[in-house]
Amino acid sequence: MLLPCTKNFCIDDHDFQEMLPPLGATINQNQTTRLNKYIVSPFNPRYRAWEIFLIVLVVYSAWICPFEFAFLPNKKDDALFIIDNIINGFFAIDIFLTFFVAYLDSHTYLLIDNPKKIAIRYLCTWFIFDVCSTAPFQSISLLFSNHHGSELCFKLLNMFRLWRLRRVSSLFARLEKDIRFNYFWTRCTKLISRNTMKATSEFARRNQLPRAVHDQMLSHLCVRFKTERLKQQETLNSLPIAIRSSIAYHLFLPTLHKTYLFQGVSQDFLFQLISEMEVEYFPAKEDVILQNEAPTYLYILVSGSVDFISNTTPGQDQVIGKAHAGDTFGEIGVLCYKPQPFTVRTTELAQILLLNITPLMNIIQANVEDGNIIMNNFIMVKQFNL
Repeated sequence: MLLPCTKNFCIDDHDFQEMLPPLGATINQNQTTRLNKYIVSPFNPRYRAWEIFLIVLVVYSAWICPFEFAFLPNKKDDALFIIDNIINGFFAIDIFLTFFVAYLDSHTYLLIDNPKKIAIRYLCTWFIFDVCSTAPFQSISLLFSNHHGSELCFKLLNMFRLWRLRRVSSLFARLEKDIRFNYFWTRCTKLISRNTMKATSEFARRNQLPRAVHDQMLSHLCVRFKTERLKQQETLNSLPIAIRSSIAYHLFLPTLHKTYLFQGVSQDFLFQLISEMEVEYFPAKEDVILQNEAPTYLYILVSGSVDFISNTTPGQDQVIGKAHAGDTFGEIGVLCYKPQPFTVRTTELAQILLLNITPLMNIIQANVEDGNIIMNNFIMVKQFNL
């Protein structure tokens, strides 16, 4: 049983992996949180409930369809006739709804919410079969009741309803990858994740830590376990330094170009910086920097958002600013050699680049001209904000 305070992070583990922003994906590139108007996310809880409801109707259709074919004649005043047409109506609604449901691109792992692409994809795959399985052949057969052999023909056509079993197959394919149903991952979670969570909770209780700190610790562990399962860092660490640098350059160069500190610096300088950077995911409501903390990293926000919080009044947090994709924070402490002036707290799942102060200063000292540009950019922006 998972700890209550980790429920929001650990229950929908399969969904989390599919929705986790790819490395280097900004808010504009990663469309997991904001979709086009009238487009529904396939991970929306209400849409998932609708899918489960349709599964129940599929099970009914799979049972009644062969029974009607073998034993029952078509009668418009029959209760089964009315029920079948009502069920057909629900599946017709689902066909219409499918044109407004985003899908996950198998190559980029991003949600596609372009209505035209959604329509083309559906029309080229299951649309014809779904229409055939929903068509009211029973009702149509009544128009040809006087034709010899027409009843058998329409009964055969009515067997198209068994195509709906595809939904059951899709459901089991999804559940097979779900941590709640997948035996292997359940065992891994029990052996590793659960023990770590339990130890963390015991540590928090033993030291009487505040509930907010306790929740932050557990949230961080959940994100760490889930990102480790994606094997991103493991894959990168297995590669030579030159290849890792090239990958990081491809993924994060657009983000660095947006960062005000690095406006006007040379490409060679950026390449040196990128090779020293690390990337981490932070869950919502986690403190990335604490006020008056000694400077250790320069932070660059790739996706998500953070709040700048002043803790001048004990027990009262005052939001004094925000940062979004492409913004930096922690630069005041790093460049001015002073404690961090405010707390930085995530407001949603955030992907952040971390650059340690030691290699940053070494690179700046080796590239004096670029270092001067960085300081000028820093001073100019801070004077403008005063």
